[in-house]
Amino acid sequence: MNSKPSRLVLFLLLALATMAACSNGGPRPSMDLKQIPTAYAPSPDELNSSTYEIGPGDVVGFTFLSRIQQSNDPYLLQRGDTLLIEYHRLEYLNRNVVIRPDGIVSVPYLDEMRAADMTTSQFTNALVEGYKRKHIFMNPEITVSVVSLNTQLKEMQLAFSNSTSGQTKDAVVGLDGYVRLPLIEPVFAAKKTVTQLQDEVKASYKKVMAAADVSVELRHIRSNMVYILGEVNLAGMHNINHPTTVTQAITMAGGFKGGAGLNSVVLIRSDDSGQPSGRIVDVASILKKGNLGEDVQLKRYDVIYVPPSTIQKLNDIILYYVRNMMPFPTSASANVGFSYLWGPAAAGNSSSGTSFTPF
Repeated sequence: MNSKPSRLVLFLLLALATMAACSNGGPRPSMDLKQIPTAYAPSPDELNSSTYEIGPGDVVGFTFLSRIQQSNDPYLLQRGDTLLIEYHRLEYLNRNVVIRPDGIVSVPYLDEMRAADMTTSQFTNALVEGYKRKHIFMNPEITVSVVSLNTQLKEMQLAFSNSTSGQTKDAVVGLDGYVRLPLIEPVFAAKKTVTQLQDEVKASYKKVMAAADVSVELRHIRSNMVYILGEVNLAGMHNINHPTTVTQAITMAGGFKGGAGLNSVVLIRSDDSGQPSGRIVDVASILKKGNLGEDVQLKRYDVIYVPPSTIQKLNDIILYYVRNMMPFPTSASANVGFSYLWGPAAAGNSSSGTSFTPF
């Protein structure tokens, strides 16, 4: 009897024995990574979307509220305001002046005077005292009136105006982490929450116009990426725009394949210093017990790897060796129902051969 089929039968018997021994999942893969604590549980901060840190590519909406709330406080002169300065009995000095972005105006004989953030009375008194101090006019009578309010405020309204409910503008966070808005310097937005960014944008606009009020809203999340690899139907990069766990992310990736080793799903993430850390997530146990407390909340740029099960790997090995041992070409799908003939066959009589069907 030919020894080749005997070796094949022996190999298959050993493979089936090994498969039976590994039916409980087999040993989990070793990881040369710093371990995420086994008792890891999502913190309240991770579950609260208001603590989301903005990243490059995210779209942020800025709304300027054009309705100025009434106040009993006296009006403070703003950068961009146009003032009429009138000199009684010296009408030839009368003129309109615009408060510059640095808060300064130019007036006759005194050159530059600060006007921003002062009331009209305070600015008038400053003019009178300046003329007296320089002995230009001994007792000048001056009246200061606001002719038009804050031209920059109008520019801002025009720059933001595209909505019936107010003045709004969407801005994309650049790859450098900055957002660029009208009338102010670029503001660094990356790794800031919406509230932190709003406070910084308000402070920047306050330097230009004290009455400015801007609200910030996160419109589209485009930087919260995770990577899902291995035995899933849609492997690759996936964007998450709400709190998501490992099990939920696998669902986003089209679910797992039949040969997935769900008891040994690997989660890898980088800490603040860029060092990778990892842990094994037993998704099979989570699905079997329904204990979502064992699931792991994902963070930006996490990597999930769903490995093949031990049985799946063994099956691939068996098919590989069986195909290589066959004396004729076979396709990858030829794993059932084929016959292997051996033994001396009489010329023209194929029935003298012996049929062997391993599966």
